[in-house]
Amino acid sequence: MICDPDALEELAAGRLSGPDDRARAAALEAHARACERCRRELEWLRAERELMQRRAAAAPPQQRLWRGIERRIAETPRRSALGRMALPALMAAAATFAVIWWSRWRPPLRAPSLRSAGAQVERQIAARGYDREYAASLSSVVIQLEPPP
Repeated sequence: MICDPDALEELAAGRLSGPDDRARAAALEAHARACERCRRELEWLRAERELMQRRAAAAPPQQRLWRGIERRIAETPRRSALGRMALPALMAAAATFAVIWWSRWRPPLRAPSLRSAGAQVERQIAARGYDREYAASLSSVVIQLEPPP
């Protein structure tokens, strides 16, 4: 007989139990006793089938399983709408407070006047060694750009 893994699987699963299959099952058993490879394969398949049957017997029935899941979902504490909104509301209030505080208590930003800018230009030009008259003419141009108060 030739090694046939599919036939061994049928034998291990118990599907060769009909009147016509008894002779075939006996032949496969005899072959498995003589062939080391088929004997190990048949032992493995039977052990695997037994393990699966034990696991199926130990598993909780579907109905009991779903009832347990539903119970655990129902027992989960739910936060109220107030509890869900408390943190975002607190964060918004803190941000608003920070913006108002920063805008009220920071020193006002003032741009330098053009007169002081002209004087600063005059000092820088004089410090670099340029002619004083040239520096004065530049500072007067800067002062002329200033709008009237």
